[in-house]
Amino acid sequence: MNCCQTKKRELTLVDQSSYSVRLTLWGKQAEQYQYESEQPVIAFKGVRVGDFGGRSLSMVSSSIMSVNPDMAEAFALRGWYDSEGQSSTFQAHSRGGAAGASGGGFNRSQMRSLLEVKESEMGQSDKTEYFSTRATIMHIKSDNIAYPACQNESCNKKVIENNNVWRCEKCEQSFDSPSYRYIISMAVADWSGQAWLNGFNEVGQMIFGMSADALMATKNDDDAQFNAIMHRANGATYNFSCRAKQDSYNDTVRVRYGISRISKLDYKEECNALLDLLNTPWASRPAA
Repeated sequence: MNCCQTKKRELTLVDQSSYSVRLTLWGKQAEQYQYESEQPVIAFKGVRVGDFGGRSLSMVSSSIMSVNPDMAEAFALRGWYDSEGQSSTFQAHSRGGAAGASGGGFNRSQMRSLLEVKESEMGQSDKTEYFSTRATIMHIKSDNIAYPACQNESCNKKVIENNNVWRCEKCEQSFDSPSYRYIISMAVADWSGQAWLNGFNEVGQMIFGMSADALMATKNDDDAQFNAIMHRANGATYNFSCRAKQDSYNDTVRVRYGISRISKLDYKEECNALLDLLNTPWASRPAA
């Protein structure tokens, strides 16, 4: 087995079109790139265009990269960037529209194994950090899996029961029954390790295929059926877009991984990703 890892570096390219696109360098190309602080003008030839996770580019063995080329187009681009481009806002180039800068969508360029997330200490600074991962559900906590919420869609705050009436202090309204909303805490695993992820209503609806109201009704009426539903959720693999953020609980500082988006695997997209990978230097390296 080959234990060596091919060096990888990702660049974000922009021009006067107000779009940005991601380009991946591999192997020696990645190792020899030393222009991070210069923001040079670069001309590429023969790069591979990928369509998975949004439009992207990748250098292959036959690709050519020229830094600060002596050509009129490069001089014009340099002048534009220095005068206005460096302060402009760019839209990510993708088939489905702009990619959210907040990390809300599944971003293959942010793909990390659970071990990488932990070893890189994501979320252990003052700012929220974003990553994407693919993992399998191992266990979902069944206690407190949903909370009684206000029926006003714009509120969703927890309501308090008093004499069979549910009261929302924020809206100053009372209801005969609450609207339950998911609050998910689950252990997931990939090839590298395990982590706990937290999610809310949309995550629960994707996993269980039913509303929190329906699941709570099942829990109250048929405990065996509820346990069967919980058991069926285990073993399913999803793409997760997550945020890592540090918080404090009972005077203990910890990093929590919150799910901002969950999606089922798109096997056609995964095949396209593997085809693109086969056209990179990684696929042509000799076996050990």
